[in-house]
Amino acid sequence: MINNSDLELWRKAAQACGKCLELDRAMLARLGPLDEDKGRDPENYVAPALWEQFIAARNDLVDFTASSIHVLTASAKTPRAMGPDGRTAEDEKNFAEQSELENRLVNSLKEMVELESKLTDYLSENLDVLKETLDGLNKNQTLFSRYAQNAPKPEPGYLNAEL
Repeated sequence: MINNSDLELWRKAAQACGKCLELDRAMLARLGPLDEDKGRDPENYVAPALWEQFIAARNDLVDFTASSIHVLTASAKTPRAMGPDGRTAEDEKNFAEQSELENRLVNSLKEMVELESKLTDYLSENLDVLKETLDGLNKNQTLFSRYAQNAPKPEPGYLNAEL
């Protein structure tokens, strides 16, 4: 016999996993096609605040899904007492629904792993561009600092635009 609270938790876990999958799909759609040959335009990278919102929402959904699955698998290990007449039609219906929910969860989790790999590649590329930009800024700062130390100081009013 399937516990109704377990079935409800299966439903909620499948719903949370579905929302997580929707977030992944929406984020990848926002990023555009992932062409390996074509370089990305650094001007079109997604804002860090949006990544932070995406990651926070996704982590909440993943945590809920993982804890739900943990609770459900732990409760599945404890044997349930069967009535003298065995399974009822409602038990069969609940079992079929639970099996369908488990199947949906497994398929969603597989797709999420694939999408996460693409998101990770995109973030890695984004971080590489950011690192190159920071390295360039550091070199410029060093050059400007050396120039400022070695160059003669201009006369006061030299850069005055009113002259």
